[in-house]
Amino acid sequence: MAELQGVEHGVAGPETAAFPPDRTQAILDAAKQVGGSVSDAFIAALLGGLRRYHDSHGQPVNELPIAMPVSLRQPDDPLGGNKFTGAMFAAPVALTDPRARICALGDIVAELREEPALDTFSVLAPVLNRTPSALAIGAGRLGGRADLSASNFRGQTRDSYLAGAKVERFYPFGPLPGVAVMATMISHVGMCCIGLNIDGAAVPDHDHLVDCFAEGLNEVLALSVSGGER
Repeated sequence: MAELQGVEHGVAGPETAAFPPDRTQAILDAAKQVGGSVSDAFIAALLGGLRRYHDSHGQPVNELPIAMPVSLRQPDDPLGGNKFTGAMFAAPVALTDPRARICALGDIVAELREEPALDTFSVLAPVLNRTPSALAIGAGRLGGRADLSASNFRGQTRDSYLAGAKVERFYPFGPLPGVAVMATMISHVGMCCIGLNIDGAAVPDHDHLVDCFAEGLNEVLALSVSGGER
């Protein structure tokens, strides 16, 4: 079972979860079962949790706006460096089948990568850097109208040490850029670590939301043993 453990409760409550190598492999297998990416599987799990949360409050939703980084790298791009931009879209929350959610997310991201306007911010960034700070901040907040912001990235692949102590886990906590939930996953020497930053003003019962996210994760992880078809 995936278990999310709260480490602090307040206006914005950080929560953490970690999956050992065998469960991390299960995330990879679950994505491969339906031809999706690890990012697709991770976000599909989060959406499963959001669906459960809204249903439990008698407020079912079909879609929710979410924000996530999208890679713009092309096969012929030179090695090294990152090339990505932020994207916001209506995520398919109502899909109860985790396979369908993973596939739908993969299709959405593929379409976003082909959208010429997606890279607009990289064009505007040099201009925003020269504008008054108030205007730049206002422009940056235009994308902060999502309910969920999610990201995952590759971390250390080798053991690392801090002041002589081995780093066992690495929990990422992204900021809350005007969203209710910021979910981040990073791999660390074969283990996936998840950090949730939840706005307590938007989610007063965030313990319940965390339980819903755990159920969504278990649902996706189960695909690694049950198989799937696209």
